[in-house]
Amino acid sequence: MPQPLPNLPSMPLLGPLLRVQYLQAAAMHYLSAAPASTLWNHGWQPWNPLLKPQAEQLKNALKNHNHLRFQEAVEQQALQAYQAFASGLMAFDAFAAQWQPPELPAPVWECETTCLRPYQVRTSSADSPVMLVVPSLINRAYILDMPGHSMMRHLAAAGIKTYLLDWNQPGAAEMALDVAGYVTERLEPVLAWLHAQTGRKVILVGYCMGGMMALATALHHTEKVAGLALLATPWDFHHPDVRLASFPDVAWQGLDTLFAAHDEGAECIAPEVTQSLFFWLHPGAVIEKYTRLGSHTTDAQDRELFLAREYWLHDAVPLTRGVARDCFLYWPHENRTGKNAWEVGGTPVKPETLACPAFMAIPEGDQVVPPGSSALLAGKLPDVLVQHFPSGHIGMVAGRQAPDQLWKALEKWALSL
Repeated sequence: MPQPLPNLPSMPLLGPLLRVQYLQAAAMHYLSAAPASTLWNHGWQPWNPLLKPQAEQLKNALKNHNHLRFQEAVEQQALQAYQAFASGLMAFDAFAAQWQPPELPAPVWECETTCLRPYQVRTSSADSPVMLVVPSLINRAYILDMPGHSMMRHLAAAGIKTYLLDWNQPGAAEMALDVAGYVTERLEPVLAWLHAQTGRKVILVGYCMGGMMALATALHHTEKVAGLALLATPWDFHHPDVRLASFPDVAWQGLDTLFAAHDEGAECIAPEVTQSLFFWLHPGAVIEKYTRLGSHTTDAQDRELFLAREYWLHDAVPLTRGVARDCFLYWPHENRTGKNAWEVGGTPVKPETLACPAFMAIPEGDQVVPPGSSALLAGKLPDVLVQHFPSGHIGMVAGRQAPDQLWKALEKWALSL
């Protein structure tokens, strides 16, 4: 199997670029509370109009209180919160230094750095459904096979012949691929191989961007696909819930310049670059979760799962320039998918022409793929079962409630085909 390109020099999992951004954002978030309280004491209340009712309640509650004591209390609370945030980062560092990602099953198919990993148990038979699970290109595949908390192993134990497509990080042979190229050069060949090996139509399951890729593949190969499941899959990037939709033109020009610079001097877009882009979409969410971690407000099981998911989140892979441009320019800025203008193999990807049954899982608390982004896709699919789950983007597939929610729902749908 060809070796991926070398990693960046060894460093803590949470690298310096992202660490500085986290600390700066948290400092702005918490430590700005003290000067804001001073302005409040002087009658200046620059509140977001949506918060006006809460501001009035606070104003009334403080009428009979000493303003100086209020300011001191705010300073103390802000400092404690920032210290909790910093403690959360240190707790993650300690966990990351000793935790090891799971060892996935040996591959049964390989093409350059991409491989296919099987999950089968004794209860499967020749008549068992065959499922191919397609993760995103941005992070590693093992989020779907976490130690002691594996969606892949759950589905296999239900009697489904389940296979996980593992992209790994790109090597020299992948440098020219965009997302459409990964579909035609990697996903379509592995589907053809699996269909020939098992003699059965395959259930395609795609997570996040992997859902977009699985959809394109299902449209091109109706004779090989029994059903299509889309988990937290984006489509309409101009929906008001999508923060990228409100970016000004200067932001897109900046991204284009950034990727052009990488075009000249680097093979791939480094993981910390893409992680930074995701972080600044929802910095408050990151600050809140590490503050909660440092405050020890979660039980041991939730804490362990959270830390393992955070490890996976920061254990990202480089992106080819073509994939990065699709993810951060062409899809969000031009909304090519939402407009049916994204092409794979020279053909526009049109969800309304899907010929097989579909299952769509939408996490209601998703801040990476807001539910509104998936809603357009759900409305276009001709034969689809849509289910909503009270979780976030990662929690839906690997959270504490995932086994009783998504995993069981996906299992039931797959076995009904």
